[in-house]
Amino acid sequence: MNHIFSLKSLFCVVVLFILNTGSYAYVHIKGSLGNSVRWPGTSMLVMVNSYLSGNDHQILSDSIGVWNGHSSLRMEVSSAGGPTTSLCGNGFNDIYYSSDATYFSGGCGVLAITTVIYNSGGDISEADVLLNGTSNCFSSNPTDDNYLGNVITHELGHVAGLGHSEVFASSMYYKAHVGQRTTSSDDQAGLFSLYPNGIKGTIAGKIIGGDNLTGVFGAHVQAVSMFSGKVEGAAISNSDGRFIIEGLPLINENKFYLYVSPLKVKSALPDYYFSSRSNFCSSRTAYRGSFFQGCYSDEEGYPTGIKISESSPHIEVGNITIRCNMDIAQDYLENKPSTSNAVMLDDLNGYIGDAFVGFFTKKYVYDGDLISYIILDGEDNFSIDLTTVNFSTMVAGDEDIYLEYRLVSQSIFSKLLVDIEINGMVQSFNFYDSDNIPQLEYSGRILLSKTSPGQNSFDFTISPKNRWGKCSDTLILPNDVMCPVNELYEDSLYKMDEGFYDNLFFYFLIFNVSKKKSTDPDISEKYTIISSKNHTPLKDNTLCPDASETYSVMAHVPGKALNSSAIRRNDDDVLSCATLGGDDENGPGQFLFVFTFGLLLTIVFGSRMQSALIPMTFEISRGQPSAD
Repeated sequence: MNHIFSLKSLFCVVVLFILNTGSYAYVHIKGSLGNSVRWPGTSMLVMVNSYLSGNDHQILSDSIGVWNGHSSLRMEVSSAGGPTTSLCGNGFNDIYYSSDATYFSGGCGVLAITTVIYNSGGDISEADVLLNGTSNCFSSNPTDDNYLGNVITHELGHVAGLGHSEVFASSMYYKAHVGQRTTSSDDQAGLFSLYPNGIKGTIAGKIIGGDNLTGVFGAHVQAVSMFSGKVEGAAISNSDGRFIIEGLPLINENKFYLYVSPLKVKSALPDYYFSSRSNFCSSRTAYRGSFFQGCYSDEEGYPTGIKISESSPHIEVGNITIRCNMDIAQDYLENKPSTSNAVMLDDLNGYIGDAFVGFFTKKYVYDGDLISYIILDGEDNFSIDLTTVNFSTMVAGDEDIYLEYRLVSQSIFSKLLVDIEINGMVQSFNFYDSDNIPQLEYSGRILLSKTSPGQNSFDFTISPKNRWGKCSDTLILPNDVMCPVNELYEDSLYKMDEGFYDNLFFYFLIFNVSKKKSTDPDISEKYTIISSKNHTPLKDNTLCPDASETYSVMAHVPGKALNSSAIRRNDDDVLSCATLGGDDENGPGQFLFVFTFGLLLTIVFGSRMQSALIPMTFEISRGQPSAD
């Protein structure tokens, strides 16, 4: 739906997409007053006027197709359009190749630009996508980072009102990567949150810290699904600590586990989040990523599963504390690493399942006084005894019953490689998904016996595979510099998170019971969860807040108060500021935001421009990102 609006009191967001190899929750583009930017109306049709031809036009149609159907917003391709001489404000939603030297000054550093025009209420009236017209910037091979479909799908997310994301393998991830041509669950949840259609699940709460239960601004809250083992949706807490994760799938008996962590690369996000801080622990150190769990020692290391369903789709969890240390179960620590841990999956009320956190530490092996190599120490052994459970009463005669397990590490940025053995047999896994994204899917099902309960006893072993050795026989490096040495190269598996993965090698292990008709094909959709650990009633963290030095932080809303003098520069933030002189006689100042990933981030605040526009520029450079 094309609109022509006066540019007076409208704002233009310019989003640059720059090639880089390389998660944040789904993020809404924020206007100058901190409000979300979206297309108006409850059912919105956006016509995209294509100046592409041939295969490029088909790629655009395919990219539009992966966004449609997940919300009340619908995009369609039109062959009509206006002149392409004006980047922002011609009244049409255009996509075309451009050689505009303002943005594409030669080479393929900047792949694409998206502009979004919106009014003070956040209603979008126009969005345009410019693709770099330099020869050979884009690949026609879907397995390449710079595949055209990856870029167009990402840019269409901006057209819809979504900002950059930090959820692993999402289309809105702030760096170009293989597989962005399709949307992830988090992308779809983000679109649904802007344009809902029907009923999906929501989890809401408040992230707090300190004895005064101070709200924490800018906490990244991810919802890990027990059913899929993946991040299905996420959110970033507001200045009062409140968050809401919308668009979660409603699967009966499914549960979600909340993982809370600081933002990694704030410069990828709308400037609204620039002021967020994480230095709330002792000596002003940052809080770390942790799972939501109940208070007191019997809950330590056992994350709380939050159940949502069609009959109860909206859950309020209350206060969730940030944590300064990783919580590990005491019995697990006492038996690590030589003794087997008994996993008590069945409780007195008939629920079968569990979820807990484990970890490995580095071990240094020396050759004389020199480090020879580094490995992760030991292995985790678990004994699972279900021989007293009568599974025949839980399923029909034509149904098989399974113990399911899922080990989550990569999506929460733990750089852990493992082997899993069940009764001495090493399990096999696929390390590349349908989009050729290298990712670890440690999950499987163990067929349980309905007729011979004595067979339902298992030894479950997790053996770390991470190993580091000399980088080169000829390269002279410090003694403690080591490189990954294994058949699954970390540089390949973790290329998307280089520079800010967790420094601890931990995992989250989930067990539950499912069933499937014995004649059904072996696909996930045919399995139904029938039992898992019971977490009712939910207990929040009001009685056990952590991070005693938590202080209040307000969101950065430049349209209200902030000027250049309010921004500090230090080496940790890798920021510099410059001010454009002059006063605007026609009203509030405008701001030009230039975000550059790499070794330098520059934010320029201007107070006089020729039109009432606010260009906001997000760049992803070839350099390694800087973590705040």
